Amino acid sequence: MSNILLRCLLPSVSPTLSNALLFTYSPFCYTGHCEIKNVGVHHNELSGFRFDDNAEGFVEGCESYNNKQYGMASSRSSSPTIVNSLFHGAESIGFHFSLKSSGSVKGCEIRNMRDGIFCDDWADPQVFGNSIHDCSVSGVKVGENGQGRFEENMIVGCDQGVVVHMAGSYPFFAKNTMRDSIQSGIHMEHASGGIFDNNEVFNNGLNGFTVENSACPVAKNNKIYNNKRSTKCFLFKTQ
Repeated sequence: MSNILLRCLLPSVSPTLSNALLFTYSPFCYTGHCEIKNVGVHHNELSGFRFDDNAEGFVEGCESYNNKQYGMASSRSSSPTIVNSLFHGAESIGFHFSLKSSGSVKGCEIRNMRDGIFCDDWADPQVFGNSIHDCSVSGVKVGENGQGRFEENMIVGCDQGVVVHMAGSYPFFAKNTMRDSIQSGIHMEHASGGIFDNNEVFNNGLNGFTVENSACPVAKNNKIYNNKRSTKCFLFKTQ
């Protein structure tokens, strides 16, 4: 089966499944390009939305909350588009992109999660114009071999605004605001890399931009100011 268009206009999905909505090119599950609008998914054992095995989909105006692992998970070369939706609640991850998945997240609010967005394993999402706030670990985390393009996002009031760690990670951040973090606005470690261009980083509880343990970013045209722990724009550590 392929190229099936599924349109959902439901107020809520029953909170009794491991994944409330699962999209995959497997013949045993929803298949092809799916369009999901105005759906609430909550209290599921794994994910609110899951895209797997080259699945695509368009999600708009939805709410995903209090799911145990992920609000939305995309893996194995899937490419969903999520717009104007709300992800919140519980100690889960808002979005997890992994295993060469891509897709985009635009105009969403992501709040009160553990990590707002987590990207690893050669995933390369486009994350534009979102509000990410009050997350207990990080607003955005890029792990081993993670990539991604992050532009014009407001990352506010998280424990750390952006965390890039582990070898092979190389995201691109431009025109984002990282402010009011409990610790650093941006924290890089463990031989990670990435490009940071024209971001504004201020009012963070420790440093504006912490670089340690052989991390090696390219940083240019950033405004980094009024951060409490360090008077320097960068704090470099080697051990």
